[in-house]
Amino acid sequence: MTYNMNPGNTEARGLIVVEGNLSPETLMRMPISYRPYLEALYRFRRRLREGYPVPEEAAVSIIGNNTLLERVFSLREQDKVPLRKVHDPGKSAHIAYTNDVVIACLTQLGRYPRREDRLYTVQVGLLRDVGFTAQYAPTSHRPLHTRLVPERLDSYGDVPIEIRKQLAALFQAYQSLSRYPQRRG
Repeated sequence: MTYNMNPGNTEARGLIVVEGNLSPETLMRMPISYRPYLEALYRFRRRLREGYPVPEEAAVSIIGNNTLLERVFSLREQDKVPLRKVHDPGKSAHIAYTNDVVIACLTQLGRYPRREDRLYTVQVGLLRDVGFTAQYAPTSHRPLHTRLVPERLDSYGDVPIEIRKQLAALFQAYQSLSRYPQRRG
């Protein structure tokens, strides 16, 4: 399986990873910002099955702003589109591979973090406690992509507001405290 890790990032354009060649030696040749991502992929690749829940010992991360509100977890139309073997609607997340917002933004968004960007990481077991399952749903550009699937939807086909509030509170409780470099001058 071949992945282009971030085609939109001009600094990383053309970075191709072939799963069969993902060895520690290959990791050492990658740009420093991609190493944690690739190490997590290498560590979990044998236990991840597309369309199935993420292993219990893993954690999932999202990048959000500094005021992560419940409305962030409301389902949009793109959240209802099936992803290959994951047909249930849900919100996008990634298997956690760093607690550094700079590395997360570079590898996920192809840019440095903005002042309001924050990294939120939660253990998979805690997600289940609030009524969500993390299903492994890799895409061609994001091999650690997961979809947070709610156990139930309201009559409008959305996540009930009380569950969205619980999920937002859970992610806020585990916000990464890493700081990114401040610009000088």
